[in-house]
Amino acid sequence: FASTSLENVNMAGLKTQNSDVVAWISVDGTNINYPVVQTSNNDYYLNHSFYKYKTYNGWVFMDYRNSYNFEDNNTIIYGHNLLNKTAFGSLENVFTKKWVENSNKSIVVITEGKTYYFTVFSAYYTSPETYYLQNVFYGEDSYQAFLNTIRSRNILAIDNSVSVNDKIITLSTCNDGSSGRKVVHAKLVAVY
Repeated sequence: FASTSLENVNMAGLKTQNSDVVAWISVDGTNINYPVVQTSNNDYYLNHSFYKYKTYNGWVFMDYRNSYNFEDNNTIIYGHNLLNKTAFGSLENVFTKKWVENSNKSIVVITEGKTYYFTVFSAYYTSPETYYLQNVFYGEDSYQAFLNTIRSRNILAIDNSVSVNDKIITLSTCNDGSSGRKVVHAKLVAVY
């Protein structure tokens, strides 16, 4: 999948291979270029491949609590931090000075009928926790407080403005050694 150009992503064709497909994700300056699946829990794709074979590599998947059409304030996508740089193994690139200086900081998500463009506004390391995995907010104040917190954690020299009017996407993977987490947040800037 990694060598597939975005122009050649065929969502209908992917769904014939796996009915759990909800999107395609591509992160600039990384190897992340995959179909995204979603099922009724956050456990199955931790140890199953795109073709539903049992494997420790798992697959890139959307949080089961999220709407597959990116209508939630915070859509969460998970992938393993694999040493061969597949799945979310190359998410580490986002944390480098080279990426900050050379990337367009974009995440492109394709669904059936729409293409979403996100811009990274925050990236950081954290201990295993559930705070940044929140996807339901009770009013603008709750969402604003959440955005303020994840912005304040940012360790990159990038513009990290974001408001309660923005929908965001969160990418989550283990940090090396799996004792912590690598987290990247991006805000929706355009939909076609």
